[in-house]
Amino acid sequence: MSRYKPGDKDKTRARILKEASRLFRREGAESTSVADVMEAADLTVGGFYKHFESKEELFSEAVGEALTSSRKLTKEIDPSIRGEDWQHLVSKIYLTPAHRDNVARGCALPALSGDIARADQSAKEVFEAGLEKYIQGTADRLDGTPEENRQQAWAFWASLVGGLLLSRSVASDTLSREILEACSAAFETQDRENEA
Repeated sequence: MSRYKPGDKDKTRARILKEASRLFRREGAESTSVADVMEAADLTVGGFYKHFESKEELFSEAVGEALTSSRKLTKEIDPSIRGEDWQHLVSKIYLTPAHRDNVARGCALPALSGDIARADQSAKEVFEAGLEKYIQGTADRLDGTPEENRQQAWAFWASLVGGLLLSRSVASDTLSREILEACSAAFETQDRENEA
């Protein structure tokens, strides 16, 4: 008689992926070992290979998990909010000291981009597919032509990700907040015009 119920293996695998996603974002791929991931998931290292063939496979799948988790931020915003109002709202949520400080559970784009640049083709393909979902989801909220919306979506996420990454990269909290505020202010044009 088996000690495991149907579905236990899937639940265990999902737990490993969740912890790997968190650790890779916080510590980076190079600094996170299989042992670290398994310990965080409260499992033995020996069980790892029942679920994944290698750390590279785990990393690729954890990237997908992290990107799916990160996109929940924008998916949960009221669908009636569009265009500049949507960009303004997302920038206010995204470019905050709380998000800056929560690397492990924050957006995967700034946390993993450096690791992805050095990763294998499989991880890059997973990242690219997730990134495309960000861009398409953003383009769907904008009010121009499909081409304009896509271009605007790239510029929007480049500003948010770059701003958050830079804010995490400086020693001074004052400068870090200045970076966040400056990047967020780029999406306040409509509010300022309405107040004038």
